[in-house]
Amino acid sequence: MLILKYLRVERPFTDFYAAGLAALDAHAAAAMGKPLLELAPEQQSEITGRIAQSNPDGWTGPPAPLFYFAVRNDALDVVYGTVKGIESLGLPYMAHIQPPSRWGE
Repeated sequence: MLILKYLRVERPFTDFYAAGLAALDAHAAAAMGKPLLELAPEQQSEITGRIAQSNPDGWTGPPAPLFYFAVRNDALDVVYGTVKGIESLGLPYMAHIQPPSRWGE
């Protein structure tokens, strides 16, 4: 949620995510006949590629490219924003404040 604070998205952030996820599922269902999680990986990529570019027809959530950007940032932060994640890239973890324990193990 740090990116949402940085982008000055209004709180509560759960409203932003809930509206975006509902719009994403509605778009997937309208375009492919199923909610996003029931689609094949190639179809999921097609849907997410669409929302990264612009609001699809009938989109009712927050601006689709903003939603994509925020969720992608959240995912990258969860995967690579940890000691273990950075080490998996072969890079040294160089935090400003070292966490008290290794998250994600």
